[in-house]
Amino acid sequence: MGFSLIVPPAKVKTGSFKIATVARQGGAYKLLMSIPSAIYTQHFGAAERLTIQLGDGADAGTMLLQPDEGGLFKPTFLKHATIIRFPELDWPPQFKMEAADPEFRKANGGGHAAYAA
Repeated sequence: MGFSLIVPPAKVKTGSFKIATVARQGGAYKLLMSIPSAIYTQHFGAAERLTIQLGDGADAGTMLLQPDEGGLFKPTFLKHATIIRFPELDWPPQFKMEAADPEFRKANGGGHAAYAA
């Protein structure tokens, strides 16, 4: 008598697909894509590497993600999300933010509060 493996379907958790621009230590802004783990597994299985291409012509404004053992992108797998960090590209918005050193004051009832100068 043989046995067959039963694989439950991936559960789609509440969460959303997000793309954000991030900058580290005042460097250039780069894209960071966050995909809920359940959605990543549902579409890409256990793929540890991806090939990512940007569309042009009729496909301008679209991005193609494909599982590929030789892919150049290695996502970071967290408990509830899969993160893909992009290299510096020439089209994400670039802007410079300067934050003032906040002033810390003792708050009523204990603790501290920060106030921007």
